[in-house]
Amino acid sequence: MIDKIDKYLKRFTSNIEYGTRSRYYTLPTGIVRVSDHVGRNSTAVISIIICFYFSNTVMNIEITGNSKVEDGVILSVLEECGLKKGTFL
Repeated sequence: MIDKIDKYLKRFTSNIEYGTRSRYYTLPTGIVRVSDHVGRNSTAVISIIICFYFSNTVMNIEITGNSKVEDGVILSVLEECGLKKGTFL
């Protein structure tokens, strides 16, 4: 079967180089394939962790639209409730 494919390919192409890569996925080729993607996979995991952290952490508390109660009073009440800058939700 491979001989027929070789003859067919040789008839329509001029330079054929194949066989340099393993056709079978053995342990060494599997390790090489995994090691090629380590950087991409670790970057994806780190990005997901960073997004999760920053989406669930209070970075800044800004009080707007209040004219009757002082900002310090509101911030102290929020701290009593457990909400302050840097708190993980």
